[in-house]
Amino acid sequence: MHQPSPPEGGVIEASIETSLTYETLLHAQQLRKIRLKSFCSRHAKVFKSQSQKSAEGALANVVVNAKLELMYCKAPEIELDGWEQLLWGLENTGAATLWRPIVSNQSLLEAVPPRGKNSVKLLQIGNIPNYYTKILFVRDPFERLVSSYLQQFADKMPFLEFLTRRLQNSTRPWQPIVTSCHPCRIKYDHIINYKFLDIEVRHLMHKLGLQTGSWMMKLENKSLHRTHTWISQKLLNELPVEQKKELFHAFRWDFKAFQFSSLL
Repeated sequence: MHQPSPPEGGVIEASIETSLTYETLLHAQQLRKIRLKSFCSRHAKVFKSQSQKSAEGALANVVVNAKLELMYCKAPEIELDGWEQLLWGLENTGAATLWRPIVSNQSLLEAVPPRGKNSVKLLQIGNIPNYYTKILFVRDPFERLVSSYLQQFADKMPFLEFLTRRLQNSTRPWQPIVTSCHPCRIKYDHIINYKFLDIEVRHLMHKLGLQTGSWMMKLENKSLHRTHTWISQKLLNELPVEQKKELFHAFRWDFKAFQFSSLL
């Protein structure tokens, strides 16, 4: 199985784990964007064609928040309940302090899609003001699958059967992040790894100048995360080589673009 070498990927994650400073997080963001830009450049023809085909379709995983001047995209099984509760709190308590006043210009309101999913088309992305912060949440494909299995299917079938069904019936929600969030077409300001959701969102809020107050709750349960990581590793170790190859092939774009390490 041909797999990309992970030159910076492991270094980025290791540096975050050992040194949780804003400088480290800023450096990690820069490396992720450089790596993604290089990936998009190498595969420009592939993703230009895909973007043209899906330009009129709704981006089901994109949410635009006009009040907080944010746009974010996440693939299924990247649990962001804490993030969405945080945004709700900022919107509804008046706790958020934006650098600029909320724009009420009618032409802008018409250009920006209403808050919510299934409302944004790829062609509309260009209408979103440049000062909106665009955020991409990413997660290792194998961890996404394990999360879905544990939440919905663990009491119904063995993991190998679940994985085989997923690979044989590739539904739209299980598209790679690269094809569902279009990072080669949309210029995201922040790429947040689910593995470091808590600290990276704190860094983002600080950088945006948003006064979150008590709404900056714990976005992840570290004990639960460790348990999930242990289960994921156990299931991966038990996975036959052939299934690992199929899984890598199905999500090869994500593994190459974001240097996830589970199958490397």
